[in-house]
Amino acid sequence: MESGGRQYLSYHLPGDWPDAQALFLERMDHSVCAVGRAVVCAVPHNELIELFCQRPRIAFAVWRQTLIDASIFREAITNNSSRDPVNRLAHLFCELYFRAKQAGLVKANICNLPLTQTQIGETLGMTLVSVNRNLQRLRKRAPPTSRLVN
Repeated sequence: MESGGRQYLSYHLPGDWPDAQALFLERMDHSVCAVGRAVVCAVPHNELIELFCQRPRIAFAVWRQTLIDASIFREAITNNSSRDPVNRLAHLFCELYFRAKQAGLVKANICNLPLTQTQIGETLGMTLVSVNRNLQRLRKRAPPTSRLVN
């Protein structure tokens, strides 16, 4: 944003294709950034479109991914506009956990979430103080066998 602030709309995990819908746009209306180490691959759009013509199943898979991304965006809107802060946090953590599990990134029921509380706030539309306060509430509500680490 012009002020320097950010609004994170989604997180992509290893193997994800961020913003595949941008393939059909002349210019993106947003930015994509890495919050940690990332390996990035760039393929010219005309080569991808040619591939889609030759291999429609690949085009179908990319189209399916754009529908999944759109669903995640809609859920983020619902999360930030209709859920209380503790449930916003819980929903974000559950979404990222289950997506990481599907990607094979969960070991012993633990996954890495390299986000600061500021970044979590920028994702959920919450102040740093609100994130901290509601993380404490979430920890108190969690079963003793679960771990919510800083």
